[in-house]
Amino acid sequence: MAEQLAQAAGRWSKGRILLCLEGGYHLQGQAAVIIQILNALGQWGLPLERGESDREPAGHILRRLDQVIETQKVYWDL
Repeated sequence: MAEQLAQAAGRWSKGRILLCLEGGYHLQGQAAVIIQILNALGQWGLPLERGESDREPAGHILRRLDQVIETQKVYWDL
């Protein structure tokens, strides 16, 4: 669905997409969905890791999130 959304955004909104993340109760499932969406939209190739939900995020994910924050600072007061 995220890939189709990206295609539609490329055609209709100059590639702009706004996503809203709703909270969830299954942290591992939610993390997996977020990684898959980022992979689909950004073609980042983040590995889907399975493990305990209370462990620290992997370094490659934190680096990508830092990139997203830096990009969004232009538009939002972060």
